[in-house]
Amino acid sequence: MLIVSRDGDFGLQLNKNYYLNDWLNQEFKERVSMKRKAELTPSLAQALKSLNVRVTPSEEREEQSIIKQTQVDRHSVSVGAFPSFWPEVLKQVATKSPFIRSYLVKAEHVTLVNKALHIHFPVECCDDAVLIDNPKIHAMLQTILNEMGVGAGVKITFTIPARPLPENIPDLEDAPPSEDDVPF
Repeated sequence: MLIVSRDGDFGLQLNKNYYLNDWLNQEFKERVSMKRKAELTPSLAQALKSLNVRVTPSEEREEQSIIKQTQVDRHSVSVGAFPSFWPEVLKQVATKSPFIRSYLVKAEHVTLVNKALHIHFPVECCDDAVLIDNPKIHAMLQTILNEMGVGAGVKITFTIPARPLPENIPDLEDAPPSEDDVPF
């Protein structure tokens, strides 16, 4: 199966290779077949060529032009305070899951205090933090930290600032009573 997308929800690009989202890849294997393969490409021309469909050079150039206009560097590390070992953590995570690394590089800052590693995300990345805040990722990071000599039993927390509530939410005190609120 070929997935043509430049949306980061489907996967990511790292060193000119494209990787399908780990969870999507696992779900594909579970639902379809362990023998079948799902691939991610950002280019419709590449996908069509792999299916032996003729693509003209002008069509390829046009698509590349569109891709270049919409590309954003998703691999740069945010500016902030990071412990000296953090780049090595990201490198080790990339060998296990480039997709998880793509989330971790969005951290605003990282601190290690009293055997607790706090990974702070900006509010615009709160969905990313929620996706990777799970026991499997905690275990992977703890193993990497232990192998690096940072220490065994490091507690890992992912934090994000609170999102402000939208202004158009009605005040519940002004709402009319529901049937359940009216006494008989």
